[in-house]
This record gives sequence, structure tokens and C-alpha cells, in this order.
Amino acid sequence: MKTHPRLFLLLFFGTHLTFSQSFDWNRHHAAISVDALLPDGDFGRFWNTAAALGGILRYDVNEAMFLIGRGAVASVKTRDGVNKGEIPDFTYLIFSGEVHRRLLHWKFFHVEGGLGLANHTFMFRGSAATLYHENTIESEMGFLASLALSMK
Repeated sequence: MKTHPRLFLLLFFGTHLTFSQSFDWNRHHAAISVDALLPDGDFGRFWNTAAALGGILRYDVNEAMFLIGRGAVASVKTRDGVNKGEIPDFTYLIFSGEVHRRLLHWKFFHVEGGLGLANHTFMFRGSAATLYHENTIESEMGFLASLALSMK
């Protein structure tokens, strides 16, 4: 029995680490980010960990609340040993808009939580791109909740 990899896409992209360098202007902030996308569960059987390059824009509403817009792109490759004729590589794009609130603050560390909307786009590549999917490009929109530990 074959596992349908499409069912596991959003579970994979819920786990990531972000490293960024911020440029600040008053209440406006811009950052270049690098995300490590970490596959887990069945999704990890098909695709490797990938690095995503992106950008983050932030506006501070007040000291504890801020708005965030982010975008990133990654090239995700199938694992060694996976039949590349059945499981395609893909380019991943994410765009999100979020409202964040600082929950805890210690010296230069803080914990923040957020809610928002995200669009995940998968652009499948190679001979297997249309094997399981009607289109080679698929987009999914959804709600997100995040919890982050930041250092500033």
C-alpha cells in the first residue's frame, strides 16, 4: 500500500526554526530570514530537511503587540532511496500575515504568541509532478498559531 504524501504536507511545515537579522526604523522592522524546515512523521520518509530564504516585515502597534508579514521560498528534495519517478521534488512558498503579542519578557529574551493566516504553495517538479496531483502547482490557505522564543 502506498502512502499518499500530499496528506502530510502541512504537518511538515508546522515545524521550523527561523534565524534572522533585523533592521529597525522607529516602529517598523525588516528582516532577512533563514528557516530550517524540519520534516516529521510520514512526511520525513519522503523529503529531506530544507533551508528557506525569506523576509519578515514587522510593525509595532505598542510595546506588547505587533503585526508581522512574512514570506519564504525553499527547494525541497526527495530523500535518497525514494523512487523519484513516484515522489516529486518541489519548490515551497509561504506567505503569512500575523498578529503577535509579547507574553513574557526577560532582559533580552522574550516569548511571544501569534495568530494569523498563511498561504502554502507547492510547485512540484520532475517526472512525478503530475502522478498524484491534478496540477503541478497547489496552494493551500489556513489559520496559524505560533509560539516563539526571541532574543533581541
